[in-house]
Amino acid sequence: MSCQDFEGAYAALLTEPPEGAFTADSSQVAGNASVAYLLRLNGRELLFTGDIEKSVSLDLATRLDPKLDGRVEVFLVTHHGSKKGSPKELLDVARPRFAVLSTGPNGHGHPTVEAISRLKEVPATIWCTDVNGSVTARISASGTLTWSTTGQKAAWWNANTKKRTGSCVNQ
Repeated sequence: MSCQDFEGAYAALLTEPPEGAFTADSSQVAGNASVAYLLRLNGRELLFTGDIEKSVSLDLATRLDPKLDGRVEVFLVTHHGSKKGSPKELLDVARPRFAVLSTGPNGHGHPTVEAISRLKEVPATIWCTDVNGSVTARISASGTLTWSTTGQKAAWWNANTKKRTGSCVNQ
């Protein structure tokens, strides 16, 4: 990824935030202070979004739209699959082929039915860390994508077969 790609995709929000936007004493601030970035590697695009909330996701969608060459290959789902995470507007721009949900037992109900439904509508094949364990996507020099996991070897939900295996937290 070139510096120009990074700056055009999202750096403006990271380097020029409104004064006090990420320093207030609020639980909502923590998520919006996450780093989001688009990685281009050997002909593939991967989008990492951290815990960004809906307002930042919408801004990211607007900034990414002219930068994407097609579908994002791998998408790290925003805010662990929260109810308002990974909004439709961001998914419409990214159109991820694969989504990775970083989650486990929690008191927030993540991932939510709403977030899972939006990912299935894309449709994206979903890897869920509570079922799949550590999930590693490798992209070879020729652009071939392979997956390895420390848990279940099959994706939690397969976009081609429309079937899931195991249970992704409360789903």
